[in-house]
Amino acid sequence: MTTTIGPTESLLNSQKQLLAHIVNGADLSTTLEVLTRALEANAQRPTIATIMLVSSDQQYLYPAAGDSAPPGWRAAIAKVAIAPNSGSCGSSAFCREPVISPDIAVDSRWAAFREAALQNGLRACWSSPILSSDQEVLGTFAIYYREPTVPTPDEMEMVEIMTRSAAVAIQSSRLHSALQKELLLQQESAMKSRLLAAIVQSSDDAIIGLNLDTTITTWNQGAERIFGYTVAEAVGKSVTMLIPPGMEDEEPRIIQRLLAGERVEHYETVRKRKDGAFVNVSLTVSPIYDDAGKIIGASKISRDITRQLEAEMTRNRMAAIVESSDDAIIGLSLDTTITSWNRGAERIFGYSVAEAVGRSVTMLIPDGLEDEEPRILQRLKNGERVEHYETIRKRKDGSIVDVSLTVSPVHDAAGTLVGASKISRDITESKRQQEALRRSEEELRAMANSIPQLAWMAHPDGFIYWYNQRWYDYTGTTREGMEGWGWQSVHDPEYLPKVLSLWTGCVQRAVPFEMEFPLRGADGVFRWFLTRVNPFKDKAGNVVRWFGTNTEVDELRRTQQALKEQTRALEVLNDTSRSIASELNLERIVQSVTDSATKLTGAKFGAFFYSMQNEQGESFMLFTLSGAPRESFERFGHPRATPLFAPTFRGEPPIRSDDILKDPRYGTMSPHQGMPKGHLPVRSYLAVPVISRSGEVIGGLFFGHPDVGVFTAQSEALTVGLAAAAAIAIDNARLFSQLQETRDQLARHNERLEEQVAERTAALQETIQDLEAFSYSVSHDMRSPLRAMQGYSDALLTDYKERLDATAVNYLSRIQRAAKRMDLLIQDVLAYSKVAKGDIQLSPINMEAIISDVIQNYPALQPDRAAINIVRPLPKVLGHEAYLTQVVSNLLGNAVKFMEPGVFPTVEITATEDGPDVRIAFRDNGIGIDPEQQKHIFQIFGRVYPEKKFEGTGIGLAIVKKAVERMGGSVGVNSKFGSGSEFHVTLRKA
Repeated sequence: MTTTIGPTESLLNSQKQLLAHIVNGADLSTTLEVLTRALEANAQRPTIATIMLVSSDQQYLYPAAGDSAPPGWRAAIAKVAIAPNSGSCGSSAFCREPVISPDIAVDSRWAAFREAALQNGLRACWSSPILSSDQEVLGTFAIYYREPTVPTPDEMEMVEIMTRSAAVAIQSSRLHSALQKELLLQQESAMKSRLLAAIVQSSDDAIIGLNLDTTITTWNQGAERIFGYTVAEAVGKSVTMLIPPGMEDEEPRIIQRLLAGERVEHYETVRKRKDGAFVNVSLTVSPIYDDAGKIIGASKISRDITRQLEAEMTRNRMAAIVESSDDAIIGLSLDTTITSWNRGAERIFGYSVAEAVGRSVTMLIPDGLEDEEPRILQRLKNGERVEHYETIRKRKDGSIVDVSLTVSPVHDAAGTLVGASKISRDITESKRQQEALRRSEEELRAMANSIPQLAWMAHPDGFIYWYNQRWYDYTGTTREGMEGWGWQSVHDPEYLPKVLSLWTGCVQRAVPFEMEFPLRGADGVFRWFLTRVNPFKDKAGNVVRWFGTNTEVDELRRTQQALKEQTRALEVLNDTSRSIASELNLERIVQSVTDSATKLTGAKFGAFFYSMQNEQGESFMLFTLSGAPRESFERFGHPRATPLFAPTFRGEPPIRSDDILKDPRYGTMSPHQGMPKGHLPVRSYLAVPVISRSGEVIGGLFFGHPDVGVFTAQSEALTVGLAAAAAIAIDNARLFSQLQETRDQLARHNERLEEQVAERTAALQETIQDLEAFSYSVSHDMRSPLRAMQGYSDALLTDYKERLDATAVNYLSRIQRAAKRMDLLIQDVLAYSKVAKGDIQLSPINMEAIISDVIQNYPALQPDRAAINIVRPLPKVLGHEAYLTQVVSNLLGNAVKFMEPGVFPTVEITATEDGPDVRIAFRDNGIGIDPEQQKHIFQIFGRVYPEKKFEGTGIGLAIVKKAVERMGGSVGVNSKFGSGSEFHVTLRKA
């Protein structure tokens, strides 16, 4: 069922109200809202009316009236595109004619807005375009229903009336706005005209009017201030009076640019003042036209930019500093928007300038710290400056960085706070170092509290801020009393200036401190301490703290002092011992001992009483003195056998008395009952016996001092040591004396012995020569009868063997063998004799040739009977050819002869060089020689095995030994029974 809507009285009243709003210039939105309410009020069924206006770019519609529409729907149509299928309103504005949608749920033009419309309970919509008088689309007028429906003709008429009324209202509003703007422009123009003259006149800039011929027509106060000329001095003159030399063509070029239609703006140059000084200016030159539009002159504004240039240079320098800074320097507006972002910020936070500028600085705030930035800005608004505020920030990659913030307010020219300048310093490494330093200091404190020394720590300037507990325990002080430089109160005033001087110097130079000085303990006693202080430095070499220790060395110093004294005493003892050890004069020995012992013990005087024997064996007493004249003792004679003196001369242990007058052994014998009258005063007494190595008491060392308690256990021990050294030296002196006497006697005996040796040697040489001659003659003479014996026995066996019986033949055979052995023996004896006595001339000998000749001439050395291996080369030697042949033949003959049955003889000959010598070795595989027998084999007839087993004379090796010795060499053997033998001959290398 439909309801008819006609032009009722209510509608007429609404139109009157609309006209009143238009006439009174009411706000357009209010006027349009009157229209929508009028339609809704005159409708006979629930209706929702809205008016939408076209955007300035003619691309979309936006709501202008219709408060009764659901809020959700108003939000949905906040921006409706002017296009087909853009709902009823967008489509109506696009096609410039009414669009009716009886059912939004099925209308295809509502695809984009259907869901929102249905959600807000809207089912039907009729929309009509609002057109201006020249048919421009101004907007749309729409009515909505909550159920599907179509409009009646009356309803369409009502909508058309309301649409035209809306067009009137919109155009009237635009006209009213245009009139208002025009009126404002006229008012502003008049005001500008009035203000312009005042502005020109009061401007700080020079504003100058010119003709085209550069004649000055106007001159304001700014020109007077900048250039120094008054109005009267300037007007009518050429502006070239302001041009510096060398720039005369500049003004004509500027005029030419104006005539060419250009405008000269911010042209920076230099001008000359009345006083001749130059001023930097920025020129803005504009043409002046007449009513016909012809250029008739120029208006020139000259701004003094001297300070501006200076400020610009400063800004440029500051900008360079900001840009090159390692710190992040960020400009912010009060709403936290980033306005500037330097390279340091890029490096620290990872965002580029393009990524950062325009965004909120809160992008750097980690979770949980969102309220930090507003609090910082509030502090700035309160007039505070935020300095060194340590916090954390978030990098682009999400990692966290420790920063120290310094935030300063930024004010405009009027002093209004307009933003903030924030410097963010990356203190990650610094925090890490601080944490490491904190842990290090904790560890250092723990360590310092655990060490036995006094310990403390100081700031880089030397201000001590911490002591360990042992410091307070020792000094009895408190933390408050010691802080800073309070430590001076426990120092010895005598040493404090030196300590302060060295300590302050070390602090200034950042070098270690070391010194020994006394510190007062809680008991008031000063004790010596060794103080060492070392600087702890960072990577840059700057001191971050000092760590010092005080080690008590009081006992050590006393020990060192005692050690020095002992060392001095030992040096004296050593020097004396060394001196007397090399001294053989008895008088000098005992005097040196007395002087040194007196010095070592600290005695006032000392004496050494000792006994001697003369050449007749008679004993007598002598003495030496030190520290007192000899006559002080001579008149008292030698010490008597008193209870104090006697034990020393008997060799009993030392006697040491701190006060001899209180010793029970003192003063018990008459006639003196103590020290005789006139004796040197003695209270401290020390006596040490001097005993030789044989146990004989040589004498005694006696020392005295008028004060009590002078001699110590150390004095006694040193004197005992010196007494022992003295005893050795005296023994040595005595022995030397005895040695000299013995040497004299020995020299006499040697002379006699040498005479006897010479006599016996000559006799022996003569005997040897006789023996050699005898052996030669005997050997030579025996060979004649021996040959006869051999000849006759051979003849008997040859000629009469058939006549002789077996016994006779046996006897003759035995005679032949004995004669043969006898002949060999004689030959060897002759050979030995020749070797022993013959003249010999040595020359280079080729050993390989000698050995080869021997092998060729001896059947037993042939390859079928023996294997002889010569390891070549064999060096040449200095020798005698015949002697070497004799040596080689004997050694090789023995090598192949002394073999076990069934063993094939093998001999190896080698040679090795040993410096200037050659060692030739003959190694065989024979039966070997027992070590016990080896010492006999080189003697004449030195046989090892019986002749029945191995034939031979027993002279061969004796010949070898003699021949080698005659050639200046040596011969030896290495052998073991059952393992063969090695004979070696050593001769000089040729």
